[in-house]
Amino acid sequence: MRSLILRLIALGMLLLLVAACEAEATPVAAVVPDTPTAAFSTATAAPPLHYAVAANANGFIPTDERITIAEAALIDQLGDDATSEIVQATYDVVTAYGLYEDWQVSPISQRITVIMNPALPPLDENAITEAIRTASDVPAIIESLAIPGAVPIMENAADTTIRAALANAGYPDGIVLSGIYENLPGAELWLGQLQANNIEIQATAAPHAEVIQAIVNGDVHIALIALTSDEQRAELEAAVGVGNIIPLYEVGISYAAAPGIDVTFTASGWPIPSRSTPTEPVPTATAPD
Repeated sequence: MRSLILRLIALGMLLLLVAACEAEATPVAAVVPDTPTAAFSTATAAPPLHYAVAANANGFIPTDERITIAEAALIDQLGDDATSEIVQATYDVVTAYGLYEDWQVSPISQRITVIMNPALPPLDENAITEAIRTASDVPAIIESLAIPGAVPIMENAADTTIRAALANAGYPDGIVLSGIYENLPGAELWLGQLQANNIEIQATAAPHAEVIQAIVNGDVHIALIALTSDEQRAELEAAVGVGNIIPLYEVGISYAAAPGIDVTFTASGWPIPSRSTPTEPVPTATAPD
């Protein structure tokens, strides 16, 4: 029995001695991988584009379209010759009514058109609608506007028999019609021609969409509008009939753009500039070592 106890004591001492001789574990440092980082960009914001509108287009760009252009460029109204080299060197885009040498032509031109509503008397009388046609002296309007490349569509000149025709139709004191019109080159001249022939149009200026709506709804006797597509004309023909749509003249829009400028167009043909987008490498992340 004593021998067994001595053996157990010896075994315990041996185990303690072995444990004391074992090497202490060394802590392993945690490895934290590098976080990929995007390459640092030194690019600076591009300067704003500068956009000039010629004097002959002053006030004729619709408000909503002018806002769209203003979102793309700073707009100045020119008082000088838009075709001068100084002007074109100063601006990224210069635009004007008309056709000019070495300028680009907008794909959208404006056909200044009279729309008559035969559902409202006295425009249901042929004598009255013919008097309006005859009073519209298109060559005089074209001459006064002096827009290069403006094209007359209806070429009748002044007629001195209109007042007599109105009197013979039962309107010796002339007629008064309700109207609506877009603010267009020549609009005031046309209204003045009718007034001079005893045809008074009590008209208000309105945006394009409102003019269309007034015609389609039959709210007015007569309207003056710029048509820019066959779809627009078809809509109005359905409302008033083909014979009550009278195209007067057509005016184009041109522009000069600096190199590196791309252009799209508003609904009525005015250029909207943007910088050409160069092809650049896509920034890549920095890989860890």
